[in-house]
Amino acid sequence: MKSMYEEAMSLVREVEAYLVSDTNGPIPLVGTVKRLLLFPAKFLWLGIIERLRWVLIWWGVSIVLLLVAAQLIQSMGTVQPEFVRGVGLVMLIAPMFLLFFAVPSTYVSTGVSKKSVDFVVSHLNSKDFTRGKQIELFMKTVELLEDRARSRITTAKWIVGSGWAVSIYALSKTIDIGMSRPEHLSSGLSFAFGVLFCSGIAYLIVAGYEAAIARLFRTIKFGCYDSIANLESE
Repeated sequence: MKSMYEEAMSLVREVEAYLVSDTNGPIPLVGTVKRLLLFPAKFLWLGIIERLRWVLIWWGVSIVLLLVAAQLIQSMGTVQPEFVRGVGLVMLIAPMFLLFFAVPSTYVSTGVSKKSVDFVVSHLNSKDFTRGKQIELFMKTVELLEDRARSRITTAKWIVGSGWAVSIYALSKTIDIGMSRPEHLSSGLSFAFGVLFCSGIAYLIVAGYEAAIARLFRTIKFGCYDSIANLESE
């Protein structure tokens, strides 16, 4: 049997490939090239989609509610503009409230599927684990790898947060300068909003990477727990 470190690294590589719907390949060099050049974009996209999923749901539900509200208001005849704006605001906020305070069962397993968990169980079954205690020790090794992966996310968050703070400062200074020198306001605002936009994209990328990392290690942990249960029931 390989060392716990080797087994943990092997499982992480296999689950990474599974999640991005690819394989490591029979040739080590080819697998390394794919892991360095192809996997990162696919892996990042998994996390970004997970982060955007609730935003897209909120957007879709809000559009439907706004259309329904528009039909109802139209059937009411003449109404006050303030009433229309109020209804529109409620139709935007209500779905956000419902999604934010959704019951845990609707989101706690986001990104993890039974099929992916079964893949982990199948991988562990092919190894020489015979006792649940061995897999528990194996999980501790995996947790060390997860800690290392998350440390990179922490660094990235600090960088993005600093960029966001600088962009907010630049925007406020631009407005102050523009009040006294209006001819520079337009170009200054364009630059400041450009920095804000880039900071927002950077935050989405970091958040997506964090979600992908969480999905990877949650899948491994659920698979390990299932494997322990199977061994204990034998």
